[in-house]
Order: sequence, then structure tokens, then C-alpha cells
Amino acid sequence: MNLASRTRPGLLVGLGVIGGVLAWCVETWLVSSGRAVVAPPLTMPLTLVVLAGLLLWLAWPIRAYTRRLWRERRDAESRRRAPGFERDRSQGGGARQEHAAREPEREVRGKRVDPQYAFRVLAFARAASLASSLLAGVALGVLAFAVTRTVPPEEPIWHAVLSLVGALVLLVVGLVAESWCRIPPGGEEPSAAQDAVAA
Repeated sequence: MNLASRTRPGLLVGLGVIGGVLAWCVETWLVSSGRAVVAPPLTMPLTLVVLAGLLLWLAWPIRAYTRRLWRERRDAESRRRAPGFERDRSQGGGARQEHAAREPEREVRGKRVDPQYAFRVLAFARAASLASSLLAGVALGVLAFAVTRTVPPEEPIWHAVLSLVGALVLLVVGLVAESWCRIPPGGEEPSAAQDAVAA
């Protein structure tokens, strides 16, 4: 699994389709063999929401760090596009500009994120998005099977709906946390860029 690239939407859709087809086949086999329909447990959506909250909490320091990197990148590009504003006729003005240009650099360098920590959070976010897409497909498969029955069972429907909501919450949080781990391409600070996991 290449963590440096973004999660492809086609992969998420494919996992959802696989989960839905498997759930439909399992439910069909259970009904044809005279057994009860399996419904996702109520603890499943609760667990998925708790995992989403934990992922947000772990990824928040990385978000703060990468936002500073993106801000520094935008400031550097704006200074490069307007070179006339960078130079001042007085020496004191030049010193003030140099001090202002170095201040964000010290801010970024003073609050770096451990690369190993960022790598683990990125891997957690990627695994959460992939697993939640598969679980969302399973919930959709169970829901579609229950709704198409002549007498739809109530318990599997509500359990599947809650599980689908929990899986979608974790999927969105996983993709958001993954986007927080991105740093600006070709940043001017090589030492700062080395601390981020995904470019």
C-alpha cells in the first residue's frame, strides 16, 4: 500500500461493492438454509464513531503543523510574485522584512510533528477509510436484502442503517485526516518537508 498517494475513489467504491455482494450472498444462503437473517450488532456503529473521534484527536496536531507549512508556502509564493515589495530603500526596513520572513520558519521548526507519529496516523487514516468503505458496503447489502423481502424484518433494517451511518462517518473522517497529512509540494524548507510523511 503506497501511503504517499491519495486514496483512489475507485478503490473505495470497489470495496463497497465487494462488501455489499458478500453480504447479499451470505444473507441469501442463510435464508435458503432456513436460518435467521444476520444483522450488524448495535455496538458496530458505536465503535466506528469512537474510532472516528480517536482518529480526529490523533490527526489534529498534524493538521496544525501542515496548515503552517501551507501558509508559509503561500507567503513565499506571494513574495516571489511581487519582488518589488520585498526590497526596502532603508536598511532598517530590510532588516524588519528579513526578521518577518524568518519568523514563520522558526514557528514551523519549533512545533514539528514526529515523522513516525505522522506515518502511523496516516496509516490509521488509510486503514479507516478502506475498512469503513467495506463495512458500508456490507451494511448496504444487508439493508438491500432486508428491504426486498416480502415481510421485511425490522431489526436488520435499523441495525444496517445505523451501521451504514457509522461507517460513512469513519470514512469521511479517514479521508479528512489523510488530507491533513499532506504537505505542500516542493516546499522551500527541506528540513521541514522531511518531517512530513506524505508529499
